[in-house]
Amino acid sequence: MADLLLLVQSLSRLEMPIPSLPIEIVIKIASHLYDPLSSVNLSAVEDGKAVSLVCRSWYPIGQVLRWRHLLIDITSVSSLLAHFDLHPHLPQLVMIFRQSLTTGMVSEPNLTEEGFNKLPTLLKTLRQLRILKLTPIRPSFESLFQAAADLPYLHMVKTEGGHALAWNNYVDSIFAHGFPSLRTFCLHATNALSVDTRSAVAPAAHCLKPVEHLSLRSTSSNPSSLIETILASLDPTTLVVCFFLSASLDTLPCEWLATCSNLTSLSISGSRLFLTSTFPTLLSSLSKSESLLNLMIDAIGNTVSYPSLVPLDSIFALLPTNLHFLSASKLKFADSHEYQDKPLSARNNDISSCTVQALTVTSEGDRCVEFWKEREAEENKGYRCILDHSSWTDYNKRYVYLHSPYYCGRLLPLSPLFRTTESA
Repeated sequence: MADLLLLVQSLSRLEMPIPSLPIEIVIKIASHLYDPLSSVNLSAVEDGKAVSLVCRSWYPIGQVLRWRHLLIDITSVSSLLAHFDLHPHLPQLVMIFRQSLTTGMVSEPNLTEEGFNKLPTLLKTLRQLRILKLTPIRPSFESLFQAAADLPYLHMVKTEGGHALAWNNYVDSIFAHGFPSLRTFCLHATNALSVDTRSAVAPAAHCLKPVEHLSLRSTSSNPSSLIETILASLDPTTLVVCFFLSASLDTLPCEWLATCSNLTSLSISGSRLFLTSTFPTLLSSLSKSESLLNLMIDAIGNTVSYPSLVPLDSIFALLPTNLHFLSASKLKFADSHEYQDKPLSARNNDISSCTVQALTVTSEGDRCVEFWKEREAEENKGYRCILDHSSWTDYNKRYVYLHSPYYCGRLLPLSPLFRTTESA
């Protein structure tokens, strides 16, 4: 609402609003025509056209609705730049910019190449931009990254590359010293992503980015290097939700994650080695965390289960004090027979500790299981509920587990969390 009012005032100096309806009320009403949950928001465009035609005083309000959320394919960049040259006030209205896949990339390769070349120029005109989503991005995206890094109000960046990308020292320097308002950063590289060893000087502590939501997905052969390079530019005290995914992820900067005093959700999908060896180290580092509520650990691959190298009681002993939920859906415990069988309906959530979702060994083979203990109980007694499913993947195809934060969608940051950010 504040952005709408600011933009309208900057576009139109209204000396005499409609006598029967103050222009501030019109702006308030018009703001409800924008649906933040709509990905394309075509209705806002049509509503904006209608509002623009009411009268001269309402015209700038309609323009805000029409141009607030801009979705184009790469072949349209040149024509859009030409339109902005004729109407230089329009780029200042764009708050969300999305460039996505198009069939034109195959049918019109010349327009596609021209569009990628001119995209940095287009971004430089969007000085009020808040949210940027680019897919796909080309291997040489340095100029595009630089243009985005210079935008003063950009708080969310989501990039997805279908080509081989390189996070070199120049790109790393741009990231470290640009993006002054960045709060959400999402980098998805569907093909190989090469990472140079960091040689640039890390930013001073007072220049660290206050990023709250971080998501890194890569097929890089050395994802740990990429993670460490990016984390070196972030303020650990501001991170709230973090997501890492790479089939070759073996290690993590556990000590850095332990300093994230406001981290509430951490989701990691890595290699078998990470699940069996690095996970206990990570859990030990996070054991003193008071903010962490949800933790999801997984191994990428076709293998259904991996034996845990750490006893179940040791896992519970390392859990952070306020952790509500731990999902280790491929980790198998063979030492759970001492835990008392109890139906989930008999569980008292008011006195129960963290829920651990994993696998256990039974006479019928591996089965999904939930473990928990009761806080302040005289005996440190553990409970379990064994489900009639051999894998959590199979379970999820049949049910939505309402009492578990992971399956409610409150853990994974890539869907609900980022939707919330977009709608802000």
